[in-house]
Amino acid sequence: MFTLNLVTKKTYLATVLASLFSLNAMAQDTAATNTDQEVDEQQNNAAIEEVVTTGQLTQSNKAMAEQFESASVMTTMSVETMLNMPQENLANILGRLPGLAASADQSRNQAGTGEAQYLSIRGLDNSFNAFTMNGVRVAQTDATTRAVSLNLFSPFSIASVAVDKAPSAQYDGDNIAGIIDFRTPTAEDFGGEVLRVRTQGTLAGRANERGQDDDGFAIQGEMAKTFGRFGVYGNLYYSEKNTLGESTALQQSWLKQNNLGDADVPKRDDMTNLAPRNGVQWNFLRNNIERQGATLSFDYQGDAHKLYLRSTYGEYALKSWMDQASLRAELDGGLGQVNPIDGTSSGTVYDDFGNLSLWGMRSGAYHRTEHSDQSLLTVKIGGESIINDALTMDYYAAYSDGQQDYPLRIQTAFYSPTYNGTADGTGPATEQLIINALDPNNPRLVLTPGQQAFANDLNNPKQWYITGGYEESEEQKLQYGTNFNWQLDGDALKAVKFGVMYEDADRLSNSVDLGGDDRAYMLGGDYLAYSRDGQPIGQQGLSLAEFEGTFIDDFMGGPAQMPFFIPDTGMIEAQYYGIVAPIIEELRALRDSDGILSPRVWGGYVDGQESRLGAYVMAEMELGGWKLYPGLRYEDNSFDAVYTQEQQLGDESSLAFEETSRSYDQWMPSLIANYRPDDNTVYRASVRKSYSRPSFDLLLGPSKVSRNDKNEVVAITVGNPNLSPVEAWNFDANAEFISNQGDFFSVSVYYKDLQNVIQATGQTNSPVLDGVSEVTEVGEDGVAITRLDNSASGKVYGIELDGQYTFSSLPGALSGLGVYGNITRQKTSTDVGSGEDKRESWLTQAPELMYTAEVNYRNYDLFAALTYSYTGKRLYRPNSTDPDLWMHSVSSLDLSVSYNINDDLKIGAAVENLLDSHNFWTYYGNEQYLSDDRNGGYVETGRFFTVNMTYTF
Repeated sequence: MFTLNLVTKKTYLATVLASLFSLNAMAQDTAATNTDQEVDEQQNNAAIEEVVTTGQLTQSNKAMAEQFESASVMTTMSVETMLNMPQENLANILGRLPGLAASADQSRNQAGTGEAQYLSIRGLDNSFNAFTMNGVRVAQTDATTRAVSLNLFSPFSIASVAVDKAPSAQYDGDNIAGIIDFRTPTAEDFGGEVLRVRTQGTLAGRANERGQDDDGFAIQGEMAKTFGRFGVYGNLYYSEKNTLGESTALQQSWLKQNNLGDADVPKRDDMTNLAPRNGVQWNFLRNNIERQGATLSFDYQGDAHKLYLRSTYGEYALKSWMDQASLRAELDGGLGQVNPIDGTSSGTVYDDFGNLSLWGMRSGAYHRTEHSDQSLLTVKIGGESIINDALTMDYYAAYSDGQQDYPLRIQTAFYSPTYNGTADGTGPATEQLIINALDPNNPRLVLTPGQQAFANDLNNPKQWYITGGYEESEEQKLQYGTNFNWQLDGDALKAVKFGVMYEDADRLSNSVDLGGDDRAYMLGGDYLAYSRDGQPIGQQGLSLAEFEGTFIDDFMGGPAQMPFFIPDTGMIEAQYYGIVAPIIEELRALRDSDGILSPRVWGGYVDGQESRLGAYVMAEMELGGWKLYPGLRYEDNSFDAVYTQEQQLGDESSLAFEETSRSYDQWMPSLIANYRPDDNTVYRASVRKSYSRPSFDLLLGPSKVSRNDKNEVVAITVGNPNLSPVEAWNFDANAEFISNQGDFFSVSVYYKDLQNVIQATGQTNSPVLDGVSEVTEVGEDGVAITRLDNSASGKVYGIELDGQYTFSSLPGALSGLGVYGNITRQKTSTDVGSGEDKRESWLTQAPELMYTAEVNYRNYDLFAALTYSYTGKRLYRPNSTDPDLWMHSVSSLDLSVSYNINDDLKIGAAVENLLDSHNFWTYYGNEQYLSDDRNGGYVETGRFFTVNMTYTF
């Protein structure tokens, strides 16, 4: 299946390329047909060039006009505005729009790229947002969540983006937050003809400072042509860039500083009694990012029929290498090391006074390869027909094919024997490990001379194991729809619109992640010699001093407290293909030989089919100067899947194939109202019901069955047995004012009442927060059933301001000075936990404050903008007993400048993150408690510099 899809997509790219060349040849042939027409052709070309230039200058005005004319609360952005910004990543760009929040997932090292991955309206969970391309849903390729990665979307392939925060009944109903629609260009967008090339060069400042690969480039070619009633548009683009991220984090989460108090008091309830646990790590994140894609559009305009094709394809390939240096508190009983306090081999204990005490030290290095490949193909064919003077219909068929794979995931670790301060390394430890975490961005160890000398010796850490795996997921989505619009002559009832839609999606996903007994433990001095049996830590393969690689001399916040060594990735990949890949194939083959499903290679298997039928009816009415749009929508959902379910028998774990099916439906009334007292003012109000489809893992039913020695079921873990989707009543009000000069001001207030809330993280493949809102009940048969408690309600309410003003009344050159800004202030709340532990919490990923402030200049063919964007702190994950995990506020000050040298040539330059602010920062409870390893820690990616040129032929 994957091969066929790949061939189909490559064929699509070839088709676009051939179309572009054909268009160019046809244009040249037409221009040279008759020498008697050369003068006329030159005059026509000059006129066309003028239209193109005007079209470019008015794209932003078209987007603003669409926003103002919309019946609902909508925000739009044109490609002209996007390309004036310093970022290539759409999530970062669109995060500047009012109420939109961009985020990254550091569990897969994404924050270390310097690019956001996800975009959400008002920061609400990804499942609360609907993402469409030219009005139809795109394939959802995350293996378990409904998150849509925007890595695939490039401003080079988009004409505009519209964010509808209060959609009417004619749109999909699973849009609690709203709908984000990406529109691809057409020939009409360019006045009928254009031939243009864009080029871009980039430099990653942090990578340049560290002597790493730091450059990048992008190139795009696009062409539009009209032939009478026909119009064709196509483009191709390719980009590549290198980035570098650096992060610090604690090795593990925080412990109680003193344990003599009430042991039942959760750590989150006494934040003054916390101490850092185990050690500190320093991470170096190298990234190579490639994007490529194509867009092809055809249009036919007849007297009674309009036909079109919209298609786009995008690929995103990330090569990511994370290297880590670490020092941690540990003792090794195998070496005869003893903790002087309690006589055990534990390096972390409490002394006689109840205070946390850390003994011994182990130095280590860790490498993780985390490559990812993503692709998305969307094709929409449709049209519009005039049946009679009163009735029109539109119709479409759409196909979307998406893949999100992690083809190469490698983990290898180098660990030293433990240092305990004694001459021979045995017996009671004599030196403690002290962690100074007063600076949350730069925790340090207070090392003794002996500890520092041990950390400096790279002969100590030796390669302990290598392991790895991969992940693959794909979805093919088909959608069909038709709508009828019946115009009426009534005094109040002006039109009736109704339609139907059917959507069918096929999903396939699986993940392979070797660990435990399936790891390859290194042996001796041969870097390919290994054993499947665990070996003593610090006594295995090649040491860091013997391994090929390079050193890093500088690091964020000061050098790491041990030499920072980056092992050669070629040697590591040779180990993966020579050692790990054969183990994976061995475990996969067990299914064919004796039916055994290893949890390491089948634990993520899902083969599912999801369908949805939607129908709606809505009207347009006029009453007392108001336009009213009452509507009713119905959607019926069904899901069938074959998946693997964990079977726990004593200490042994295995898998079994299970089948499940679910169905649910929703009725959703809505009312949208508009009042326009004049041509420059509009007031809007709406009330509507919407819902959020459950994430895919919740659709699968029971996820674990535990049995006793008699093979009797004793416990079952269930996801969402009643299949209750999150439901919402949404209330929106808006007032918008525009001027004839293009200035505008908008104010919106909103309120959402949520039911059946399940808190989700918004992270890749991590939809549900285990252990936070679980309820366990023991039935009459003695079987303990643990399920998610989805009985919580929630509320979201806020206000948004958005405005732009140009000081056109100022004299001379100052008349081009302008300002733009938006601000969103909101509150969210829901319950987490259950029983006596139930408490009020924020909704995850939803900040209370977001804003953008910009000073810009547009005059004399010059555009310049200094933009500051801010997203406030967000709840990353509520915890059962630990303090909740939060994301620190993030901000960026960006500068962009462009200049039209003439009608054909435009040049520009930009700097992103002028203040060198952090890109990601997670902490427990409050800002002084830095988070641990896989939760991200503190990440910086530095400044990014861009130069660009656009030439129109």
